[in-house]
Amino acid sequence: MTVEVAIVISILSFVFNLYTGISNLKRGNRQETKEDTSQIATMIVKLDNISDDLSEIKIEVKSIKADVKEDHDRIIRLEESAKQAHKRLDGIDSKNKKGVNI
Repeated sequence: MTVEVAIVISILSFVFNLYTGISNLKRGNRQETKEDTSQIATMIVKLDNISDDLSEIKIEVKSIKADVKEDHDRIIRLEESAKQAHKRLDGIDSKNKKGVNI
């Protein structure tokens, strides 16, 4: 009978250890899942912030492109005006060389 009691105690301790091990494993998995979820939420928030920043940058780039186009158009008009002014100055110089006083 002492052998049977020892076997029963061994079986009960094995079952208890098995239950404790499985419980600890589940608890560890739940903790890891919580940590993973927290990290994923943090990354999602950071990605949303990056997306918002990119949208702002795109708007600023469009504004800069419009400014550059406007400046380009103004430069073309100024160059044309400068060409006309040079032609008039050249005309004045040629008249001065011919002896016409202005």
